[in-house]
Amino acid sequence: MRRVAIIGVGCTKVGEFWDKSLRDLAVEAAWKALDQAGVSKVEALYVGSALCQLVQGQGNLGALIADSLSLYGIEVLSIEASDASGALALHEACMAVGSGEVKLALAVGVDKPSDASSADVSKALMAGVEQEYLAYTGVNVRGLAALLHKLYRERFKVSH
Repeated sequence: MRRVAIIGVGCTKVGEFWDKSLRDLAVEAAWKALDQAGVSKVEALYVGSALCQLVQGQGNLGALIADSLSLYGIEVLSIEASDASGALALHEACMAVGSGEVKLALAVGVDKPSDASSADVSKALMAGVEQEYLAYTGVNVRGLAALLHKLYRERFKVSH
């Protein structure tokens, strides 16, 4: 495995952007990363999104972003892995470069929960937990976070 370097990073501001689509936000961040890296083309694009299919009803997001970036004839992979979607996109890009499969890869993580109701976002986030054991309890993602926070504090003896 060869060494891998992150040579450009791009982020959008966090907020509610009613005038921008999920794709607009992803493309904005991608162009910033490409500009910082000093490149205009990559050989692979990995796009992670936890909510796009369940909340926006949009599948195949990677291909849409590749098209918007004029990245044709490259490997494109859309990734859904709940809260780890963006991190997994970065992992896959690093693995592709590290293995020698490609020289340059772009990883994008994007979600836009403001386009949906709180209930729809909560339901989509709950899709990432084990339904067999948790669905019938009525617990939501915020409740799970609170329980995990309490367990963490007790286990590691921290007060806050």
